[in-house]
Amino acid sequence: MNAIDMKFFCRGIYDGAVAHVNQEEDARALFAAAGSTYNFSSAGRNSRSNYATKLFNGTKKLSGAFISSFPNPIDKVKFKTWLASYLDEDKLPATLGYYGIPSSVERSLIALARALADQMQLLIHCPEDQRDIVVQSYQQYLSSPSSDSADVKTLYDNDQCIVYTAMKDRRYTVDFDEEIAHTWELYNAGSQTWSDRSLSFCPDGGRHVKAIDGAVVVPRTPPGAYAKFTARLKGRGTEGEFPCHWIMVDAEGRNCFPDSTMFDIHIKVVNKQFLERGGRI
Repeated sequence: MNAIDMKFFCRGIYDGAVAHVNQEEDARALFAAAGSTYNFSSAGRNSRSNYATKLFNGTKKLSGAFISSFPNPIDKVKFKTWLASYLDEDKLPATLGYYGIPSSVERSLIALARALADQMQLLIHCPEDQRDIVVQSYQQYLSSPSSDSADVKTLYDNDQCIVYTAMKDRRYTVDFDEEIAHTWELYNAGSQTWSDRSLSFCPDGGRHVKAIDGAVVVPRTPPGAYAKFTARLKGRGTEGEFPCHWIMVDAEGRNCFPDSTMFDIHIKVVNKQFLERGGRI
């Protein structure tokens, strides 16, 4: 899915709900949760004949009055909170799948709610821009839960990546000079074929960790396919916890996913010999 409109967006939320009142009331609740003050019960031209439902199912376009009823940015905090209570945790695998996120990827209702809030902002205030940013936003919120915004940027249009490796499997504890091998398994969720790309280590964030393989080739990966590859790293002589920042670059060395931390791993370096003798960190 490379484009998304209000109809597609709303259908996924409605189908993933715990329960429904009716489509009109649920649609009004969704828009109100995002901060809209639109008076659907008024006698205005667009307010008659179930305007909220028609926005919801795509038979009516967003009017200027409707768009202007939302704050800019939309009320993301309220919208995320509403989604977290409206969506059914038991239906989460199906809801993730609807938005193009494979069921085998780590599941998080909170990350999905945050990603949907980002998409809602785009739908309301940039209606001409129908980019689907749910997948990339979801991925970013999984890798950086404390981020205020996913700030989705890509070098190439409709380029999307999902990292299958769970966050708990991206953390290592190593001794001085101990070597580990980390494997990334990626899914190409966009429409760009990954060709002549590599994953490159950025030492600024991990100068106390040595990347034996400072750059690893990403196999040619068409849309809908998987890529799997491994890099070796080892701890240096300084104890501490160190983020290791990796980026995907093209043949010219340009960052394909600027500002993303989805490929990062974390390494904790300890003196194991000291610990074995009863020392404490």
